[in-house]
Amino acid sequence: NKITALCNDAIEKSSTPFKRVSDKLRLPPDILLLIRSRRHIRRKLAKTNNYALRKEINELNKAIKYELNLFKKQHYINQTEPLNKGPGHPRFWPTIKKLFKNRNAPLTPLITDVGAMTTPLEKANAFHDYFKEILTNSHHSQFDSHFKTQVDNQLPNLDPLDTTKNFTTNAVRNDPLLKPISLVEINTIISKLKNGKAPGPDGLRYEHIKHFPNNVICKIMLIFNAMIYTAYIPPCFKKTTIAVIPKVGKNLTSVTAYRPIALAPTLNKLFERVITNRLLKFTIENNILHPQQTAFLPNRDTTENTVHAAQMIINNFNSKKFTLIMSIDCLLYTSDAADEHRDVGW
Repeated sequence: NKITALCNDAIEKSSTPFKRVSDKLRLPPDILLLIRSRRHIRRKLAKTNNYALRKEINELNKAIKYELNLFKKQHYINQTEPLNKGPGHPRFWPTIKKLFKNRNAPLTPLITDVGAMTTPLEKANAFHDYFKEILTNSHHSQFDSHFKTQVDNQLPNLDPLDTTKNFTTNAVRNDPLLKPISLVEINTIISKLKNGKAPGPDGLRYEHIKHFPNNVICKIMLIFNAMIYTAYIPPCFKKTTIAVIPKVGKNLTSVTAYRPIALAPTLNKLFERVITNRLLKFTIENNILHPQQTAFLPNRDTTENTVHAAQMIINNFNSKKFTLIMSIDCLLYTSDAADEHRDVGW
């Protein structure tokens, strides 16, 4: 929590608000040419590691920033030109309306059995009750114990990973899944993080982590190693922010017209990437995965399964045989929803 507070304080003091050009605004060819040139040099720098190219990139950054500022100012002057001609001009009031479009647009209310929810707090409580009902207790009461029994039978050598024990034995500490995280390992993962991702409750973004100094990365590495050593995840890592996204073509006054997305803390996602990379490497090196597992694997793609299925259909067709394809999806419907889907032929 202290590291997050210090990072947010540094970000607030060092960053400036980001203003973007309208999505409908097309940049002139000369600016696009500068951007393409910068992209080309960046790719060349990534391949050759010739740091002399950084000077060219910095010069292009300054030129692009200067040209964008001029373009934005000229665009604003063009957009507001009818205002200089007074209310009698036919484009005066449409320009005013465009400048203040959706500034005070009311939020869409939610209609529930209790009534209409209009305030943000009421809507948040409505979403809380709805998602709590559909996202909990969705499986059999004995599922967890049965699943644990199957895992124990398949991997009986997981006894040293008992969370009631401290990881002090050499056998466990030398395990590839439990070895201490190195600075090289965590920096490699940070370098591959994608920008533009939404932050969680901590307010940190991947762009911020990429600019952390080494001493901050070392502190984060110590926290991650303590989490592995004690098999304990701090509560602040488990808190998420739930954002709702409206579904296309749905009635937005209903809570069922939105799908939730959990925005986890950025440091937690970074720790999960460390664990994911280790698990993936471990499963590949020990041939644990089925050969037909193609999703979420390096140099594999689900189109392989599609091509395989298509080839089977062609072979059976040429041999005058039938092909049976079964698609299984785990969906839970209420009785009303099931009746509705049955009526439309699902």
